[in-house]
Amino acid sequence: MGISGISFLVEMDRPFDKISPDTKPFFPILMRCGDGTSQERTMYFGSFDLSVDADGENTIYVEAQDPRDIDENLIEDYPTVSDFQEGKIFEFVARCGDEENEIYPVKITGLTLYQNGYRHDMSDEVCNMLTSALHITKSKDRIPNSDALLIPTRESTHSIENVDGKIMWVPKEAPKAEEKSMTKDEAINTLQKLAIWEVDEEGEEFYKVTRGHIKPGFSLNLGEFYFGNDMYTVEAKKSEDGQQTIQVDLYRPKDLVGISKVKEDHFEFPEDDISELVDKHLFEKPVTTAVILPDAEKINPLQLEKMIITELYNQGFIDEKNIPAYEAMKKNRSGFYQQFQRKYDRLEDISLHRLSFPEELVNKPKLNPDEVSELGDYYYKLANLTATPGQELPERNLNTVIEMIKDGIPEKRIGTIFLHINRRMDLGPRNNCVPAILRHPNIKAMLEGQKAAKSREFNR
Repeated sequence: MGISGISFLVEMDRPFDKISPDTKPFFPILMRCGDGTSQERTMYFGSFDLSVDADGENTIYVEAQDPRDIDENLIEDYPTVSDFQEGKIFEFVARCGDEENEIYPVKITGLTLYQNGYRHDMSDEVCNMLTSALHITKSKDRIPNSDALLIPTRESTHSIENVDGKIMWVPKEAPKAEEKSMTKDEAINTLQKLAIWEVDEEGEEFYKVTRGHIKPGFSLNLGEFYFGNDMYTVEAKKSEDGQQTIQVDLYRPKDLVGISKVKEDHFEFPEDDISELVDKHLFEKPVTTAVILPDAEKINPLQLEKMIITELYNQGFIDEKNIPAYEAMKKNRSGFYQQFQRKYDRLEDISLHRLSFPEELVNKPKLNPDEVSELGDYYYKLANLTATPGQELPERNLNTVIEMIKDGIPEKRIGTIFLHINRRMDLGPRNNCVPAILRHPNIKAMLEGQKAAKSREFNR
């Protein structure tokens, strides 16, 4: 079981008096660590709280919960306390300041990890390691009007250095590659590696193709692959006269109609319904047929990818000038269809979770501790599924309170259920603004409406 939360003090290089109150002066993005024997582990900060420390005008208390992976899914198997105590922290990336008055972190102290319900205070040695791993990306490097996780490029990050006895932040430049033109074979080989492949080349489906087990007039889906924001489907077809081909069709989302430039971007998916999400963003039919390979039953499955890429390259669907964009989008899984799939999976997970709602407990006169825990577990997981990146705890709790009221949970039980949720988050008995939320006029109106609905139901 990995850590469920992390807190620390971060000292900035100057006071906050010139920083806009609407700007987060320190926005943790990701942390990479490892134990020296296993694969590096990366955690992304899905939600966190910031507060100015009372003992220093330039010190921030950071409390982050719910470590997530790059797909914004909760992770529980890494990193662990031992990764910090025994291993190495390779990189800690944060976004800082505003565009006019940049301020930077210079020291991290008081590092505490939460795992399996226990808090673990880290040594000064680990705190120094975390400080040394600091990289920052300036606020202007973020995606405009978005709280989505932005994976900084090496060109956009700065690292802390001691220059002539003074702490300074210096741009971290990527090593410059030698400028040389690619041969056609080099371009095709590179492009083949940069596609995201989900094609069945050697499994049962391709066996049916090469052994002639497709009936005349039928087709067989072999999978799909992605280049940037485009999706290509691969299908084996057999005509009535027995001619067998492999056809590759190009699909593009509605969001990119008329856009030809290949670039990494953030896409908005505000829909809360799967059907609406699909209808709003996806076409049912392909834009065009990009490739047709004849004599499909004679194709060596190990060469299928190369043959497809070669034809796409020859016909101008893909080009070596887009290699940097393809590379970044594959590494960050930031193409349109990858972002769409994350939203789709999230809505699907939410829908499936709602099916587990213990409705029989809503109107039960008295709940035992196990039943309180059951409701707390349900809303804790629901909040994790519905929380947005960068969302602060009071806003998250407001949304959870609204869910409880809609589900018919009476006001007197909301605070009790939150005590269990706080324990799940290693927060102890903090109220996290719940009493204030319950006093808000809109929430009070919802509670009154809930009581009125229950009264009408009782009097029927």
